[in-house]
Amino acid sequence: LPDSLPAALYGGLVFEPDGRAITYVHRSRVDGPRLKRHVLGTAVSGDSVLFGAGYGPTAFLNVSSVDGGKQRLITVGHGWARNEVLLQDVRSGTTRDITRGIDAHFSPQFVEKELWMRTDYEAPRGRVVKVDLNDPAWCHGPRCNWEKTNALINRFASDGMIGMNSVSVG
Repeated sequence: LPDSLPAALYGGLVFEPDGRAITYVHRSRVDGPRLKRHVLGTAVSGDSVLFGAGYGPTAFLNVSSVDGGKQRLITVGHGWARNEVLLQDVRSGTTRDITRGIDAHFSPQFVEKELWMRTDYEAPRGRVVKVDLNDPAWCHGPRCNWEKTNALINRFASDGMIGMNSVSVG
């Protein structure tokens, strides 16, 4: 491509479905990570910031495209302590904080348009949960409303996403 990004620290990079733009994570040791959008063939100085304001340089951002490019799955790592999972609507830019206020680790994965996560939340040995994305209050109370079954673990493992010894139902 005749396009390029200048030398810097970068994280994940995702091409938009039409191939005309990319979404990427630009890391800064001063400002912290920012999720940006670059239209191919334009100056990098005009790239728009989509997410990341308020996060400092110790946060680690990652992005992936889901639902045919209609949504972005964003994770924000905070060292070894915890991480956040967010879902951003590409069209509106609205971002939903899936794990708001939960002090735990999450490894999200979309499986057939369902959000599954491996987590250590209330499960020190880990477990797999399925998140109800249609319930905006799925986990903002004293207990999370998520599905956790052996069938999920078996299916998650058969898709090669986790080892069977790494999680339990709880």
